[in-house]
Amino acid sequence: ITGGFATSRPTTREEQRVSLGIEIDLIQTESTRPFIPKKLDSGLRRWLEQAPQTGDLLNTSVAHHGQIHVLPGSLGRRRFEMTTNFQNAAVKFAEDWPALNNGAGSLHIAGPTTFAEIDAGEIEGVDIAGAKLRVEAVQPAVFLDLASVIAAQDLLHLIRVSPLQQSLSFISPQWTAAGDIRYSAAIAVPLRQTPAG
Repeated sequence: ITGGFATSRPTTREEQRVSLGIEIDLIQTESTRPFIPKKLDSGLRRWLEQAPQTGDLLNTSVAHHGQIHVLPGSLGRRRFEMTTNFQNAAVKFAEDWPALNNGAGSLHIAGPTTFAEIDAGEIEGVDIAGAKLRVEAVQPAVFLDLASVIAAQDLLHLIRVSPLQQSLSFISPQWTAAGDIRYSAAIAVPLRQTPAG
C-alpha cells in the first residue's frame, strides 16, 4: 500500500478540503466489505456486501476529494473514485440469477456510478467476455450489455435456469436447438424488491 494526502485550509471552515490517494497492489474481495460506505441505498449496500463471492482486486487506485467540515443539513461536496482490475471473481448478481464465475476484467467507480468490463467469465457455461456492466446508486440495478455468439442449446439452458424464463415463457421444456445464435442483450437486474401491486 502506498498513498498520500493534501489539505487546503482557507479561513472559511466549509471551504477546507482534503484529498487522499491510495494505491494497493492486491486486495482479496472478502477484505473489502468493511470499506463499503454506510450512506448508500440499502439495496445497493446489501448487493455490494453479498454479490461479490470471491476474487482478487489488482492494481487498485483510490481517490477521495472533499470538504473537511460540512454544515448540518448540507449534503457536502465530496468525490470518490476507484479503478481496479479483477481476476478469479465469482459474483452472484441476484438470488434467482446464476452467478458469474472465473471473472476477470476492470472496474471503475466514479461517484454514484460503477462500470465494469468483463474480459473473461461465464454464467452457467455461457462465455460473457466482452460484457459491460453498470450499477447506478440512484437507480439500484445492475445493467448488463453484451453482443456475442452462443450455442443455441446453451442459450436454452440459460433461459431455463434464470428469470429469463418469465419473459420467454413460450419456450417449453420440449424445445431443442442446434447451431449458433448471434445475439445482442441488454438486461437489468434490480437490486431491491419492488412492491407488488
